[in-house]
Amino acid sequence: MEPDRTHCVDCDRRLDEPEPESDETVVSRGLRRCPACQADLGAYLEAVGRPASASPPSFRGAVRLEVPLPGWPTDVTLVGLTVWDRCSELDLLDVPGPHPPPPHSRGIGNVFGSQPPHKWTITSDTGTVHHGGPWGGGTRGADGLLAWHVTIAPSLPADARRIEVRAVAPGASASTVVELAARPLTHRRVVVEPAAPWPDVDPDCPSCGPPPGSDPPKDPAAAELCHTCRSTLDALIAAKVLQRSGPDRVMALGADLGALFDAQVAIPVLTQWSTWFDVTVVGHHAGGWAEASGLPRAGRWAAHDDVGHRYVGACVGGATSPDLVRTDLSFVPALAPEATTLTVEFPPSFDGRHHQVPLPLPVPPAG
Repeated sequence: MEPDRTHCVDCDRRLDEPEPESDETVVSRGLRRCPACQADLGAYLEAVGRPASASPPSFRGAVRLEVPLPGWPTDVTLVGLTVWDRCSELDLLDVPGPHPPPPHSRGIGNVFGSQPPHKWTITSDTGTVHHGGPWGGGTRGADGLLAWHVTIAPSLPADARRIEVRAVAPGASASTVVELAARPLTHRRVVVEPAAPWPDVDPDCPSCGPPPGSDPPKDPAAAELCHTCRSTLDALIAAKVLQRSGPDRVMALGADLGALFDAQVAIPVLTQWSTWFDVTVVGHHAGGWAEASGLPRAGRWAAHDDVGHRYVGACVGGATSPDLVRTDLSFVPALAPEATTLTVEFPPSFDGRHHQVPLPLPVPPAG
């Protein structure tokens, strides 16, 4: 997309029209914003910014949204909010479909057919306003299914009962209202336990080992994924067949793992599909968590439930910000409906040891 200096890059307003109070515009990297959008961007940057000496954000919990964004050019589902003390992370699913509409000439498009908003605004019933930019992170899925994350700042107030979520891009605008009274903030402290070592860990595989600080393999061929990691990823790709544009169910876990790998780590949401399920793990941009997260490191994962089922998983994407590192995981087969606890097994890529964390699963809604 070539910069268009005659329109605001966020709201697409013509900049040669006089402003109600000012005709000044702001130019940044060849992009121009109207004063209103520049003020929103300034408020966002002030909220997410922090001095180097300040402590990292503190995890407050997760909110299940599971609502569509009607009126957007592609099928977008708002999955959930991961709430920190200074900002929130909005999780989205985007299904452009086999024949997505062409993007606006001044809009952002990509090879997948996705058309991300240039600007997000969340307004709460308490009168607070929260801003976000284009989405980031992109996780490959099935049949064009993409998962995205948007940082929203400042964080939502604890007493908000209703929010309006609005997305804007050139040629597109959509909004939806979410009742938070029926979607309470979930925060639960969970205990990380030692786990039995995996018998098939390959110390030369960048996906299931080695831990941070280890010498990389000297043989370039040894840097390829081991057979188990390759077959796990192949099984995931084969199983992730999209049946409809939205998930079967979203669970707000709000699991606070406390200090792990020299970072605060949390597992905010679990998203169920007909043949697989997705789990997001997020932690401070620090320590072994940040060093090992992301492809191809820490690529293979595993899980088991309390009714005897085992699941194989893999990292399929994620996102990184100055404060947080996110890892998006997919597991197969589909989560057993009778399971009440899911135990996620961490690979030894973080510190050379095996860890697991039991996660209580919410009771399915009646009916």
